[in-house]
Amino acid sequence: MSNIARHLGARYEQTGNLQDLESAINYAEAAAEATPEDHPDRAELLNRLGIYLKSRYGQTAKNQDLGLAISAWLASWSMPTGPILVRIKAASNAAETLVFSPSSTSEDLSRACSLLHDATHLIPLATSRSLEREDQQHILQELTGVASLAAAVSLQAKQSPMEALSLQELGRSVTNGQLLDYRSEISDLIEQHPTLAKDFDSLRQELDSPFPSTESSDVAKDLDDILQQIRQRPGFQTFLRAETEEYFLSAAQEGPIVVLNATELRSDAILLTKEQITNIPLPQLSHASIRRMLEWLWKAAVQPVLRELGFYPKAVDPLPRIWWIGVGLMAQAPIHAAAKFTKGVVKIRMTTLQYCLPSYTSTIRALQYSRARQQYQQNASTLVITMPTTPGAGSLRGAAKEADELTKHRLRDFSTIEVLERPTAERVLQMLPAYSIAHFACHGVSSTNPADSHLMLLSDTGDVDKLRVKDIASLKLPALWLAYLSACNTANTTTFIDEVTHIVSSFHIAGYINVIGTLWQAEDEACHKMAADFYSALSKTDNVAASYCHAVLGIMKQKPAQPKYWAPFIHFGA
Repeated sequence: MSNIARHLGARYEQTGNLQDLESAINYAEAAAEATPEDHPDRAELLNRLGIYLKSRYGQTAKNQDLGLAISAWLASWSMPTGPILVRIKAASNAAETLVFSPSSTSEDLSRACSLLHDATHLIPLATSRSLEREDQQHILQELTGVASLAAAVSLQAKQSPMEALSLQELGRSVTNGQLLDYRSEISDLIEQHPTLAKDFDSLRQELDSPFPSTESSDVAKDLDDILQQIRQRPGFQTFLRAETEEYFLSAAQEGPIVVLNATELRSDAILLTKEQITNIPLPQLSHASIRRMLEWLWKAAVQPVLRELGFYPKAVDPLPRIWWIGVGLMAQAPIHAAAKFTKGVVKIRMTTLQYCLPSYTSTIRALQYSRARQQYQQNASTLVITMPTTPGAGSLRGAAKEADELTKHRLRDFSTIEVLERPTAERVLQMLPAYSIAHFACHGVSSTNPADSHLMLLSDTGDVDKLRVKDIASLKLPALWLAYLSACNTANTTTFIDEVTHIVSSFHIAGYINVIGTLWQAEDEACHKMAADFYSALSKTDNVAASYCHAVLGIMKQKPAQPKYWAPFIHFGA
């Protein structure tokens, strides 16, 4: 009956035939009724029934169908034996319907807020560590936007900005967050309490298995018991808990952190300073407007934030650091390049880069992880990887020129240098730990499967060799100073945007305190000039963010009317 319902529902999607939808609902109801209440499959049956009922509401506009859909989703969410992924989807479906229903009330908003709060706290458990990264991505793709909506609904329901920020952190960059777990808190637990660590890992693996058992509720209880035991040990009182307000405030000691969140419900900037966590609504930052020009981005988002922080209209000297976190569609917005242009003249009147040193991070947690590892030798050694020609790809005339200029002029005075021309990925991975700076001049590819996004190198057989995101992120390097990726699309991802999975973030998670990359395809000439200006500034100071800002402003002055030329370059990290 479930299979028949699913196929009828699929045919309705293709034909719009209401009779197919009615039949799908009847079979889905019968399947749910025939399934034992504690059977894991029942959660998915109820979730699908809710989808069909809401589709019928779209045809009939009968509020009864909307109510039945919400009831089905709430029943699915309330099943402790149901797969975590299905339960989160059901809660999200119910919450979204409660919020956007034409007859939505303040009580509906409160219910939605509670649902999304609880569902977002389950997102880190939605994938198993035993799965390959591609499989984890496949699961988390279905939860894109849940944390973003949770934060927006939280603010709409008059919850604190701290609550909204916590929800963003929980539901964003989950796969990288799991890596950080094992590189910090869990690794400490393994070292100090190996038996507890083993029991915890076994139960967590069982709970987030893609094949849940009917004993899932017992496993969850056992996991709670283990967590209580762990948190009773000295130094582990906050083990894997939601971050505290003190933790967030400490993250802003070196400069404000700004989270830009855009949803259909509302858009906000959550401002984190060393004194407080606040938010300001951004009414002009509409969900449908994200792809507009940089001038709109300046007016709608950046200027209000700078004004609120006291960095505009009068620039502060020296320029303050600001870390930007773009959420949802804002994850691909060039916030650093937002600008106001002079009408009728090819000139930029004001831009983000004139009022702050802008940097990006995936989460506050990832930023704090980098800061905790800043005991490194900054100017010790540089590995330059260059691919002037690549099989099946266009030649990079600037790559060889770039490597030559860096080794002979820009880096010579403050770093020892080794150049690898057309190396294999394996050789690069082996050599990275020995160099505080890694500079890549090659092609970059952003894949629809983010774990397969890669830098193009050369295999032993003369074919293209891929230095993949999944291979880079799995490294546990010593704290290294800088990865400079003079390549296209290294910070670009059009799918799984909540996961912030791209080449730049993988180098950051692997151990690099700073990463320079690109949001889109960069011109060969721009890459060469950007690198030369950057290292020229870096040779006079150890400030990566200031050197980056200096270099971008330099190439911006050359072609101010061509943002595609100067705007793709970003700084990621501490």
